[in-house]
Amino acid sequence: MRLFESLKRRRIIPWIGAYLAGGFLALEGVDQLVGYELVSALVYRVVLVLYVFGIPSTIVLAWFHGEKGQQELERKEIGLQSVLVVAAILATVFVVRSYRLAEATRIDVAAEIGLDPNGVAVLYFEDLDGEYGFVADGLTEAQVAMRAEKLRPAETVSRGSLDKQRDRIERCLDTLEARAAELDGPLDLAQVAAGVALRLSGLARLARRFPSRPAPADGVVRKFRRPPDDARNPAPGDAGGRARRPGLSPVECRADSL
Repeated sequence: MRLFESLKRRRIIPWIGAYLAGGFLALEGVDQLVGYELVSALVYRVVLVLYVFGIPSTIVLAWFHGEKGQQELERKEIGLQSVLVVAAILATVFVVRSYRLAEATRIDVAAEIGLDPNGVAVLYFEDLDGEYGFVADGLTEAQVAMRAEKLRPAETVSRGSLDKQRDRIERCLDTLEARAAELDGPLDLAQVAAGVALRLSGLARLARRFPSRPAPADGVVRKFRRPPDDARNPAPGDAGGRARRPGLSPVECRADSL
């Protein structure tokens, strides 16, 4: 109880709260300056070290001068503050030396491999899906948009919107036809997604929707709806996988299982 009463009388908690709030705002300000490259990152590290050592220093200051009335400096206070100041200086020197050593090492390594140490390397993402991912997304989104448009009252249906989505599907089918030869090998996830989009849309409905085509994406249809053979249609229980219905390609078989 005596300790709590002393803390309350010396107003240590308000002092610490005020210091923590003010120091946090100062750190945020320095961080913004570092983010805009107005000051070095070393400045933030030094300010952070001083902020941390300022906490016990504030406690000592509040303990000896937090009470109301006039207080005088005591040798004990001077000794404690001196120790904290020396420790803060040593920690700051250590941080500065470590930062400079790291910077020198970075510059030396960059010079050895012929890179600009101040440059930024940006690598492009490698597109592993090719165009099939875009085609699958385009087919699905276009059909969803057409369906949503047709669910509206007849007098509010936009023929222009429907024509736009039909043109979108046409372009997707053109892309599939142009790349149909790639479906001979193992199928990746994007190709399976394209097959699922075609399967869910219904190839027959696509043929009725686009009468200008003898068959929608004719080359792709032959790939996605191939006659089964022993290699692609394993019997039930075989190590090759589950059997599928005759007339369905591997893509459609996988689409049926979804």
